[in-house]
Amino acid sequence: MTHPKALNDTPRAQPPRSAAGRNPTTPGDLAGSVAEQWFATKQHRKPKTVAGYRSLLDTVVLPKWERVPLKRLDYESYSTWLGALSVDGGQRGSGLPASRIIQAHQFGRRGP
Repeated sequence: MTHPKALNDTPRAQPPRSAAGRNPTTPGDLAGSVAEQWFATKQHRKPKTVAGYRSLLDTVVLPKWERVPLKRLDYESYSTWLGALSVDGGQRGSGLPASRIIQAHQFGRRGP
């Protein structure tokens, strides 16, 4: 009687490598993916609140962090960006109100 191969005996597929020999970044490894996951958890809120979160992501968070790999998002860069939002984080070149900065920080707490 033959026995099927054990699962541990099956060779594992290796992740694709970039030209430099490193694993390429997958979309789930990017800060933008984490931000979208955070936004998905807010759908139970009132429509106006959800629209405000979407606006915050599209105009403040994603332009800065969308394509940044999570492993490269460090405390210093994040906290410098967060602090600058009160000075020039708004679309009109003015600072964001404290309530919007707190909302932006929620994305970071969910992430790295």
